[in-house]
Amino acid sequence: MESKAKEAEEGSAGDADAAASSKAAKKAEKAAAKLAKKMAKAAADEKEAEVELGELGKRNKLGTETKAARERVLKARAAQHGRFVHTKHPNKTNSDLSPRELDELVPLHPRVREILEKAGTRLNLSPRAFHRVIKVARTIADLDESPDINESHVLEALQYRERKN
Repeated sequence: MESKAKEAEEGSAGDADAAASSKAAKKAEKAAAKLAKKMAKAAADEKEAEVELGELGKRNKLGTETKAARERVLKARAAQHGRFVHTKHPNKTNSDLSPRELDELVPLHPRVREILEKAGTRLNLSPRAFHRVIKVARTIADLDESPDINESHVLEALQYRERKN
């Protein structure tokens, strides 16, 4: 009887070892599956990153267009500096101007103001949007090296407005 009890005890201990071993195997299997899934995702991401880009159209490989644009921007900044050098804040740009400064420092020809006011009414521009259009038009005029804002500058500035649907 003792031997049967010992066998039963060993059997239950063996069953416990087998269960623990089986549990550990399942845990390891789960971890391996999780790692495999993670690696497959990383490989897919890597494949996505290997998209080959073709020619991006006509590009100036020497960068002369970029240089010319940079020169235009620097000239426009110099024009702004010259315009604002005698103010309280000589380092201001067109975008930094308050509505009062805009009225004082950026005069509009009556015909240009009329076009802008008609567009403001038709497009339901707020006063803030109206002033923003003037600032952008002044910057466009600076880029064109024009001392005054003309109709085309205002019309172009209106095209750059953010539209809300």
